[in-house]
Amino acid sequence: SDDEQQPRPQLNSDGGKEQPLAPQSDGRNKEQLPPPQSGGGNGIKQQQPLPPQSDGGDKEQPPPSLSDGGDKDQPLPPDCGVKRQLPPQSDGDDKQQPPPQSDGSDQPPPPQPDGGDTEQQPPQSDGGDKKQKHIRVVTISVQDGTDEAVAAEAVIERFKSRWARRGLWSQQLCLHVSVHRPPILSEITKVMVEKLKEKEDDEKNEAEDREWLGHKLKDEDVLLVLSGFNYPALWNQVLDLLTSMSCSDCAVVLCTNDSKMAKYCCSNDSANDGPQIIYSLVDIYLNRALALLSHSYGYEEGHLKEILRNILAKCCLDVFCMKMLLHALYYNPDMTKHQLQFLNISLGKEFTDHGRQDRIMAFCYQALPNSYKNCLWYSTIFARGSGVRRASLIRRWIAQGLIAQVNQSSAEDEAGHCFEAMHSQKLIVSSGLSGTRKVKSCTVHPVVSGLISRESSTVEDLLLNNQLPLDLDLLYSIRHGMQLHPANSNIKKFLNSLSSSSRLLLTVLDLEGRKGLKAGDLHTVCKIHKLKYLSLRNTDIAQLPKEIGQLKLLETLDIRGTRVQVFHTALPMLKHLLAGCIIDYPKEDIIKSKESFSTVSMPRAVATMEKMEILSRVKVSNSAKELNNIGDKLEHLKKLGVVLSGKKASLIDLFLQVDKLHRCLRSLSIRMDPPGNWDSIDVILLRPPKLLESLHICSIRSGLPPRIKELHQLAKITLRDTFLNQGALDILSMLKGLRYLRLCYHSFAEGALSFVKFVELVDLVIEDDIVNSVALGNNTYGGDPDKLEKIVWSFTHMEELSGVSTLQSLTHIELNGRTWHLQNLEKLKREVDECGITFTLNPPENGQGSRL
Repeated sequence: SDDEQQPRPQLNSDGGKEQPLAPQSDGRNKEQLPPPQSGGGNGIKQQQPLPPQSDGGDKEQPPPSLSDGGDKDQPLPPDCGVKRQLPPQSDGDDKQQPPPQSDGSDQPPPPQPDGGDTEQQPPQSDGGDKKQKHIRVVTISVQDGTDEAVAAEAVIERFKSRWARRGLWSQQLCLHVSVHRPPILSEITKVMVEKLKEKEDDEKNEAEDREWLGHKLKDEDVLLVLSGFNYPALWNQVLDLLTSMSCSDCAVVLCTNDSKMAKYCCSNDSANDGPQIIYSLVDIYLNRALALLSHSYGYEEGHLKEILRNILAKCCLDVFCMKMLLHALYYNPDMTKHQLQFLNISLGKEFTDHGRQDRIMAFCYQALPNSYKNCLWYSTIFARGSGVRRASLIRRWIAQGLIAQVNQSSAEDEAGHCFEAMHSQKLIVSSGLSGTRKVKSCTVHPVVSGLISRESSTVEDLLLNNQLPLDLDLLYSIRHGMQLHPANSNIKKFLNSLSSSSRLLLTVLDLEGRKGLKAGDLHTVCKIHKLKYLSLRNTDIAQLPKEIGQLKLLETLDIRGTRVQVFHTALPMLKHLLAGCIIDYPKEDIIKSKESFSTVSMPRAVATMEKMEILSRVKVSNSAKELNNIGDKLEHLKKLGVVLSGKKASLIDLFLQVDKLHRCLRSLSIRMDPPGNWDSIDVILLRPPKLLESLHICSIRSGLPPRIKELHQLAKITLRDTFLNQGALDILSMLKGLRYLRLCYHSFAEGALSFVKFVELVDLVIEDDIVNSVALGNNTYGGDPDKLEKIVWSFTHMEELSGVSTLQSLTHIELNGRTWHLQNLEKLKREVDECGITFTLNPPENGQGSRL
């Protein structure tokens, strides 16, 4: 059945090992570049190509990620190892494999070793004869029109990443020379000199260049990567040049798309280290595609192989399309020969990248299981014209019955798998990311949206073969038809206009942002007894009617951004209660010092709602009574947000329940009014929630929560009104999983902060009037937050932001403030210009900031 959960095989599941470009032994017990091995069979010239592998350790890698489309991607070269890559084959077991992953990059993953015990070494000297006796050469014959320079850069990146982890890269001289016309040795020499120079100086003639190069390379280990070198007559001159240098060790990797040049280098006795390595992008992806096909094809596999080869050949150099094909086969491994042949024929009619991408995307859409396809159609309706929040969309799928529980996997998990499947294939594209770089909002790809629109001229056409729920047209009317009415139109009249049969079918009602909504309108809503999803977010509702208890099937109630203060109705099926309203602060208050918060009181019968998974931002006035038993009863609770208000609200009572929820809790938000401290709960937290991923603390002082150093799954932390010091920041740096850190108003009591270590931190947000100086990293102890990509700092005065030039991953800096130190700001601007960092300075909206 198409609706059944498909197994998740690896795209590289052949089980064969491959070795990286490793140094070959020359008789002095050193690890050096080995000769590449010749292969054969399977219709591939000389040897089977080796697929590129992603960098990330010794594990088998998932299939390549998809690019955003449009641009032509260039492949990376294969590993040049001593073991030949065999065609991927399944081992026949039924073990479930992880699904294909998407990293959003435009390139296939870089080459990666097979995880064996051997590891490549850079050329090294053993202290013997310094005279270069033999130059080892590896020839990569680049086919399918792949850019030779891209292949060469990938080789360098491969060695760099491997050796850098072992602290050897600084000892290695690695040069990439892209040869252009005219092919003159002096030009090659000049390029090598320019790449080795630390600063520009006067032009030198050829003799001076050779003399300088010989001095620079003396007693050094050298890796020379040549691309575009298609001139046999020049080859011996290059070898003579390298031989004349007193290198400790030397190896050459030649990347060429000229087959005659490749054969010439391999037949040259003075530099022959083995046969050429054939690199065919089509063959690489063909092997991966064959590994995904079902074994039920049997005797037809040869014919399917030829069809797949033709498809990939027509997509060649458009890696986006090739990866899309792999994802389609992954989610539908029982693809019929007729379906593949139809794609092959349709691609033959396209002569543009855009046309091919449209064909492949339509193919991926048709290959989805019916349940996934239904979710995509549904998403197209709700996201039409604007984006939609991921969490809200998934809840709607479940409430609508489009996704259901499968075996031991919950409906929420299945919906998550469905979303990731469509996002990885770019059928759904992100329109906003969270601080931890997860998709926060999304929209349907325009190609898919257009495809669905062409297939369904009216809303009723969405009811294709009765695959979709019968009330989908009604949902369309509720979501979009209402937008055609005036802003002050009567929702009660609109709902009453629906037929009784239609109203009985309605399970999802999204009234978000509906201003003018009245209490009387909700009385009508409460008559829709099959309602599972009700959003009143950002409406004018201040009170929920007692009749809401009639919604016995309601699973999601969203009252965020409303003035609702009381909700004491027991809803037995309720899973998600989302509440809380942040009172708007003036726009000129850039540090949000005047922010206030209100929310609904804890429901009295909350312990009876045993299906509850999200209980977000509820007010507790008597913690001993209101929190009693939630740790025992709500065993599925993943997200808990509590506002402890008044003298009877105690941290001790709260953490007694958190202790019981340590096996399920993923997100915790705590706010105290008036402010409190942590001193009283040290002995209470016996079992910290080690699965916790998100933590929000407001108005709790005297340090950090006890045993926070043990919460290494924490990826997101938000602090406000905590008055911490540098010591607390150093404790946070020990959290190995922390990716997002937001320091709000009065989170720290010190003006100068130093961010050392924070090895996984990606986003840093500071909104504080006390902090005026920020230092990133510590060169003395190697404590740079190397993965930091974005900094947003809102301040009343900025003295200094230092250390940005040492952060290799930093791409964006945004400053919002009133005054700043002018000289330090100018210095910062020069640094970001040199590093290519996007820099934004936003003064207050009421005028320009002062430059002190």
